[in-house]
Amino acid sequence: MRLKDKVALFASAGSNMSRATMLPFAQAGAKVVLAARTTETMEETAERIRANGGDVLTHQTDLTNAAQVDTLVDVAVAEFGGRFWSSRFLGRTGNGEGYPKVP
Repeated sequence: MRLKDKVALFASAGSNMSRATMLPFAQAGAKVVLAARTTETMEETAERIRANGGDVLTHQTDLTNAAQVDTLVDVAVAEFGGRFWSSRFLGRTGNGEGYPKVP
C-alpha cells in the first residue's frame, strides 16, 4: 500500500473491527486519526501505534453529533493536513438514520 504520510481517519475507533483495519494503515506509514465516544480501547490502539513508531491522534467524538464531527475534522486537518481518507461513519442519529457523510 502507498500510505506513507497519508492521513487516515477511523471512526468508531474503539471497536476490534476498526482496530484490525487501522493497525495495517499505521504500519504502512499513514498518519492515523482515531475517533470514538469511549476512549479506553481507542487509547489502547493509539498506544500500539505509537509503540511501533506511528503518528496517531485521538479525539473523543460522538458521531451522532454534527458539531462534534465538525470539530473532529477541524482537529484532524489542523494536526495532519487537509486531505485524508476516512473509514465509514458508524454512528446513528436518534431517528435511526445513518449520519451523513462528511465531504
